[in-house]
Amino acid sequence: MAIAVVALLLIVDAVLIGLALSGRDPEPSGATPQVEVVDDVAAEPSASPSAEPSAEPTAPPQPPATGAAQRVMTAIDGSTAWRVPTGPCPEAQVLPEVTRDAGAAWQPFDPSAETDLRSVQRLIVSSAESIAIVGLAADDCSPSLVRTYVGGIDWASYPEEVGSAWYIADGGAGVHAPGGSVQPACPAGAVAISVSRTDSAAALCADGSVAATVDAGRTWGAPAALPGVQALALRSDGYLAAVLGGEGCAGVAIVALDRSGAAPTPVGCRAASGDAASLAGLIALSESSDGTLWLWAGDEVARSEDRGATWL
Repeated sequence: MAIAVVALLLIVDAVLIGLALSGRDPEPSGATPQVEVVDDVAAEPSASPSAEPSAEPTAPPQPPATGAAQRVMTAIDGSTAWRVPTGPCPEAQVLPEVTRDAGAAWQPFDPSAETDLRSVQRLIVSSAESIAIVGLAADDCSPSLVRTYVGGIDWASYPEEVGSAWYIADGGAGVHAPGGSVQPACPAGAVAISVSRTDSAAALCADGSVAATVDAGRTWGAPAALPGVQALALRSDGYLAAVLGGEGCAGVAIVALDRSGAAPTPVGCRAASGDAASLAGLIALSESSDGTLWLWAGDEVARSEDRGATWL
């Protein structure tokens, strides 16, 4: 009996232990694992510092426009040259000056006191004593020519010579050649003329180009664009041009052209003491028979023996 009771107690105890162990419920299968809750709203990307608006690219300054010349100059040699300021007709009187000491001093004359000439276009210097000036008559602004044979002491009108001269006609709309009126290749008109021979000349066009003829104006070559060009001068093998605002020259650039007015080639530069643009219209250029280049720019007169590479 005692043995049976003990055995029964052992059975009951085993059952109770089994029930106790089964009460430790493991994590149920299929249950959602617990995870750390994280705000899954995407953070707004931080705004990058707004860059300062870039400045508009600065356009390079435009070269000064080509306008009617306000001065004319013709050199004889390295020490002698004539010059004259000019302007519109009939206001601009003719008051030429001559230097015989390379520009150190200038002697003035007044042809307007003896003639009715105004508004000079050309100075034709044949010698130190013989000078002709082509301009316009004071009363009606028609073409006129005066001359001195005594170095500027006396002047007289020579109307019979006007027809054989080159000059700007019709307010720039045309050009007069020795054979009569011609039309240069200047759509906007011409402002000055540089004469090589009776049949050869170059016109400075108002649109900043140069057109040349070798047959007295019957035909003209294609205009050579020279933005900023202010004056023309004759040279032994073509023409020279004075240009403002050209690249690589903070002043007056000297550009060579061939006899047809083509192939512009920079050959020199005269530095400006101030704002080069202020020289627009105030430039005259001439190369003498001995190869001396004279430049009248603003208040300064400079000379060069190598076409503008160096200056005296």
